[in-house]
Amino acid sequence: MTDPVDGMPPTSQFAVAAGNVYREWNHTDDVDAQRSDVSEIKIPPRYQGFLANFQDDIALLILVNEFRYNEYVQAACINFSADFDEEQLEEGKFGKVVGWGLTNANSGKSRVLRAATFPCVNINKCIAQSPLSFKSSITGDKICAGYTNGRVLLRMCSQSF
Repeated sequence: MTDPVDGMPPTSQFAVAAGNVYREWNHTDDVDAQRSDVSEIKIPPRYQGFLANFQDDIALLILVNEFRYNEYVQAACINFSADFDEEQLEEGKFGKVVGWGLTNANSGKSRVLRAATFPCVNINKCIAQSPLSFKSSITGDKICAGYTNGRVLLRMCSQSF
């Protein structure tokens, strides 16, 4: 089996920005943004990429510069405990997803950070309502969220959000 990170660019080609509102790396209005080069990338040993439907698709980045917490830069807490589903992922509870992705089917990528709030969907319901070709992508490290009323289709998000 080939290594799923074969061909990954060297660490020196990665950098991180926190507190950015604008997609552009050095946008003049991102006065509170903090940036750092990456000195090391730690990938989970069980990560197998496409072979395992990208399960455990999260990495730990060791940065050259420390970030200071402020109004725009906060810790992202990740909980992998078995109780997490019961405590946080109840049907109908809401979570937030942020990014610079597409805003509709015919748009380009957003230039400004956007946020959307979605209700959690019970995992069994999510699997039952998903197309057969998508079911294998719903691995144990994923959260199902969204609407089924045609407004927004069910979306699958990594627990790392």
